[in-house]
Amino acid sequence: SLQLLINPKSANKETWKARLEWAGISLGVLTLAWVFSIFANSLGVLTTANGFLAMMISVMLPIVLYIICCKKRRVLRQVPKREWFAMAFVFCFTLVVIILCWVKMGQRWAVTGGEPMRNNTKMEIEAMFTCTDLNFHLP
Repeated sequence: SLQLLINPKSANKETWKARLEWAGISLGVLTLAWVFSIFANSLGVLTTANGFLAMMISVMLPIVLYIICCKKRRVLRQVPKREWFAMAFVFCFTLVVIILCWVKMGQRWAVTGGEPMRNNTKMEIEAMFTCTDLNFHLP
């Protein structure tokens, strides 16, 4: 889909140029994801970022897009008041949850001084496979 945004004319062509563009874009996206995973893993904010993205994409974005579609079709005034209330409630509730998460994250960073957080799962796996107490001396 990035190729459609960058160069839509060559997106569906069976040429070497189109294939190289696709390969370059794919390699760039993979490299960016790899670099991001290095920093996100050391900072411990990946789960928080995923949570924010999930709330915005799965809750807030459909509401906004529905309103935009209704406006384009000129049926915005025909939407029932109960539906407006429900959309406003869900949108505001999601916004409050996002703001509270930011406040909580800010408080945690104020207490820890912005030190990178440790990944608990990684620590548990390292602890399981650390064999310092085993005596491998053969008689």
